[in-house]
Amino acid sequence: WTENSVYTGLTQISCHLPRTQPRVPLFYRKVFNMATTVTLKVEMMCEGCAGAVRRILQKIEGVEDITITVAENKVVVTGQNLDQKLLMEKVAKSGKATELWV
Repeated sequence: WTENSVYTGLTQISCHLPRTQPRVPLFYRKVFNMATTVTLKVEMMCEGCAGAVRRILQKIEGVEDITITVAENKVVVTGQNLDQKLLMEKVAKSGKATELWV
């Protein structure tokens, strides 16, 4: 057990950071790395449209999860550092009318 290590109850995890940075245990960085959620309203008529939207969104960096509800025309995108405008632009280029879900 040292000054820059953490005891999790089962194992000891060392976190070696330069002295200029605050000492933050590794598991805290993973637990508190909050995801961003963007909800879009996208005009979709069928599962084929939903598949096209999914393929477009999966190519965007930072996207981790996509939930699509065709009946409501609702697309929920979860990930790290997501840009609403970028998501909307990419989906709109496919010919689907897109706006933020309000």
